[in-house]
Amino acid sequence: MELMELYRQNTLLPRIVKDFRHQAEELAQLNQAYAIMLTEQGLLSREDGQTIHRGIAAVLAEMTEADLDPIKMDLFFNFDSALKARIGADTAGRLHLGRSRNDTYHALFRMDMRRAIGEIFAELLETGQLLSEKARDYADAIIPYYTYGQPAQPGTWGHYLLDVYENLLRDMRRLRAAYANVNRSPMGAAACTGTLFPIDRRRLAELLGFDGVVEHSLDAVGSTDHFLETESSFAIVNATLNKTACDMMFLSSAECGVLSFDRSICSGSSIMPQKKNSTVIERLRSMTAEYPGYLISTFLSAGGVTMFPCKDNHEHLFMFWDHHAVLLAELQLLRLALERSTIARDAARERVLDGFTTAAAMAENLARETSIPFTRMHDVVVEMVTDLHKSGRLRPENMTGALMDRAAEKVLGHPLGLTDDDIRRRMDPAESLK
Repeated sequence: MELMELYRQNTLLPRIVKDFRHQAEELAQLNQAYAIMLTEQGLLSREDGQTIHRGIAAVLAEMTEADLDPIKMDLFFNFDSALKARIGADTAGRLHLGRSRNDTYHALFRMDMRRAIGEIFAELLETGQLLSEKARDYADAIIPYYTYGQPAQPGTWGHYLLDVYENLLRDMRRLRAAYANVNRSPMGAAACTGTLFPIDRRRLAELLGFDGVVEHSLDAVGSTDHFLETESSFAIVNATLNKTACDMMFLSSAECGVLSFDRSICSGSSIMPQKKNSTVIERLRSMTAEYPGYLISTFLSAGGVTMFPCKDNHEHLFMFWDHHAVLLAELQLLRLALERSTIARDAARERVLDGFTTAAAMAENLARETSIPFTRMHDVVVEMVTDLHKSGRLRPENMTGALMDRAAEKVLGHPLGLTDDDIRRRMDPAESLK
């Protein structure tokens, strides 16, 4: 196969096919809207407008991937060629008054992006709803919280899920802001400086569902910052999902044992009979590794080039829908993991106690009750824990009133007079949370 044919088959055709799958309907809508605007402006006769409308509808209904010809370079010319074949070159040619592939494609890209934002937004809403429901279900399910990888304080699984929920709320606010910049029409910029034909840009924007127009003609066909903003917002959603998946993997590990996944979303081993692998959440964690690389390639292809239209500003769009599909799947996997997981409450309580996670609350309560400065009471509790650690007795049940009195004598110069029951009450995770 000669090099030109390789170029057509390996480079052009895959892009044309992908554009056809994701933009054919939008291209037909754009063409229909453009014909309406031209007719209203007196640039196209009503008869020609009706012929064009019927031709566009027929081409959309009948064109298949098998009809796509890489010799025609892109979807725009493939569609245009099919329309000319159906209604005649002269009539079809009247549709192209005052426009270029540049403003046409940038309008299609923006229509793509606003649809993608809407789809991600819908998944975020559904995920947020499930998170709020699970947060209510597990409002009292005590688990250990960690700071810098070490047991820190008691919390609840419901409180943790609301943290994820708050992150997703901010993701939605970012997407709303991105949508406002995306949903503006570049049509009328033509190649880059506009057209002498008296087209109505604002009417066209209205017909296509845009909230307004991109005022500057070169900006309309040369800028990509709205795309970078959208992809950055998607990448932040991805980062939230990555952190959540990492936490759920750790909490479900044998070493932690706080979170338990239903076997329907787990897998076994081909050699180790005892294995129960948290497959779905592990899959989510691994999938989130893809997006940062795509984001970097997006910025590289959209920067370091020119403010004028160029192919570099289209290259990252080739992979757009693939990564969009991955992000949709990630949100769905998180919901599946949330639906089919439970907190092992007894095991979680043991982890809370074993990690001495109520120590901070104990120190705060004692400082409040005795009016001793918190830093001094903090040192008393540190002395207790250090004493137990040195003697190899670092267990919650070994924290006694007598041990605290020895620590207080050393730090404060006098005992505190707490009983073993007082200590156990202060060590209780539920009391600590109150």
